[in-house]
Amino acid sequence: MKDFDLIIVGAGFAGLACAEAAARHNLRTLVLERKHDPGGNIQTTGILVKELADEWDVPQRLTRRISGVRLYGPSLDWIDLSSPGYCFLATDTPALMQWQLRQAETAGARIRLDTPYTASRYLNGRHYLATGDIRGRFLAGCDGARSRVARNY
Repeated sequence: MKDFDLIIVGAGFAGLACAEAAARHNLRTLVLERKHDPGGNIQTTGILVKELADEWDVPQRLTRRISGVRLYGPSLDWIDLSSPGYCFLATDTPALMQWQLRQAETAGARIRLDTPYTASRYLNGRHYLATGDIRGRFLAGCDGARSRVARNY
């Protein structure tokens, strides 16, 4: 049985940022990602707000400054966002995801691709994954709006 301090489900922006931070604080960290390629089949805008861009040291080759964005809702209604002196960063999202994955691995996080989360149970202070070979003190559901982790608990 492999034992971790933190198991993270989902290798998107949130999951990989969480993994990198946890690993840098010497937590034994595992990320499970159902996809073979975290940068493939992206389901996000890839737009970063200025406040995040100011705090996150993303390689400049992966971003481009833009002065405004147009956001569309499911109904195709849209809203333009812009403000004098404000900027957003448009990203090369697949490349950014791969860079972020490497950052998490370099910090010490273990990444398991092609490994979907199916279920887990909580017993005696540990989360036991349905795979039977992994347990962890904490389980973070970074697997999107229709989180399987959230539905499980």
